[in-house]
Amino acid sequence: MKTLCDSSAGRWTLSSGLPIVATLLLLAALTVKADTPYTATGSVVGAPVLGIWQTNALRQVIMRGNAHLVRVDSSDLRLTGRRLIFVDGAAQADGMALVWGTSYQEVGTFDATDTFTPTGGTWENSYRGTMGTDNSLELHSVGTGWGGAIDGLQIDETMTRAPASAPIDPAIPYEYIGTLRPPPLSIDLVLDDFESPAVGWSYWGPQTRTFTRVNGQLVVSGRWPVITRSVTDSYTIGGRPTQWTVDDGQTLEARVDLVSFSDSATWATLVVGSTTGFYGLCKGHDFMALRKWSANQSNSDRAVTLFTYENMTSHPSASPAPCRSRGRHRPA
Repeated sequence: MKTLCDSSAGRWTLSSGLPIVATLLLLAALTVKADTPYTATGSVVGAPVLGIWQTNALRQVIMRGNAHLVRVDSSDLRLTGRRLIFVDGAAQADGMALVWGTSYQEVGTFDATDTFTPTGGTWENSYRGTMGTDNSLELHSVGTGWGGAIDGLQIDETMTRAPASAPIDPAIPYEYIGTLRPPPLSIDLVLDDFESPAVGWSYWGPQTRTFTRVNGQLVVSGRWPVITRSVTDSYTIGGRPTQWTVDDGQTLEARVDLVSFSDSATWATLVVGSTTGFYGLCKGHDFMALRKWSANQSNSDRAVTLFTYENMTSHPSASPAPCRSRGRHRPA
């Protein structure tokens, strides 16, 4: 992993919090906890927003913004509760409709009078599926638990409904079949805490540059008294080369806390890759971008910008010099 800093001519400083962390999110199958199958039944108990139906000049029909409440009774109490479902849809030429949206389910219990009492935790789900010409439904949903006893748990769920008299029909229940999965196993590896002297680091870039460790932070300075015509005129990269093997179904997550950088700096970039190609997450004063560089590009001085998010709010430093940040310690 490398931290790449790019600047126009001038002097600037980058300060990063501690530490640099790599996290492998492994498949739940690697944990000792097993998946738990469940079934549930849902009953529509309210439709506070019926949604907007609109037809355009091409006779295409859409529905947006429906919201309805569903009581869910499950074989697993962690899936019993009150579900708020948001629905968007688009009618098809054959009379069917594509439907999609999000839902949020509070975990809780119902008493004999159907009064709901939350017991802690909310499921945040997204779904997609089809509605037939007879208003039958078949949807696939995935979700994650937040808070309480479900925090970090995941669900994979299929919902069906028999033919109904309308798109929202309280008389016809939703039938759920799903799998409750444990959280992914997370393994954190601290690559550098910026406390001890740099060991095994490599550095790249023209002109004068310094990498200094101050109070658990990495301060990077560079001076390029040249006209900047490309990134190769004024940059520096530093880092300790590290190799990972990421198997199918695993995710590698790299983190570093950026404090700030001086006015003359263009951006700072967290880089994951090698000397022949890498991805860089760039943070400027008021923008972020994801870029890709490869030695095989026809113009190796330029990277391909995959996306840019502009007009971000920047928080100015408390002093003219580069400000510092406090990083998060993550256990190895």
